Amino acid sequence: MVGAAAFWTGSGGMMVTIAVIILEMTGDFSHLPPIAIAVVCSRAVGSYFDHGIYHMLIHLKNIPFLESVSAAATLNLTPADVMKTPVVTLFKRAKVLFFMHLCFHCVGHDSCFSA
Repeated sequence: MVGAAAFWTGSGGMMVTIAVIILEMTGDFSHLPPIAIAVVCSRAVGSYFDHGIYHMLIHLKNIPFLESVSAAATLNLTPADVMKTPVVTLFKRAKVLFFMHLCFHCVGHDSCFSA
């Protein structure tokens, strides 16, 4: 069980969750010290080599993800620096066809938003 907790934490990076799951599975809290040591050590080793399996899957599946940026780098940013133009305004009372057009025909196409 200690090895499973260490492997799971090293690859996934969720220390507390995995420790709780393993302890709940065994029901024996005398295993807490070795599991805690294994989980902390494997998290440190896993973080040294890479971010973890879930972080890698985000990049492999090309899921949009905002990387962490320091507060100093974002101090002087304005909304215009990070938004895509032109901006599409949604009204409180809009026709369903307008929303359908935005959802199905304009994904990734700038020409749909030209005025």
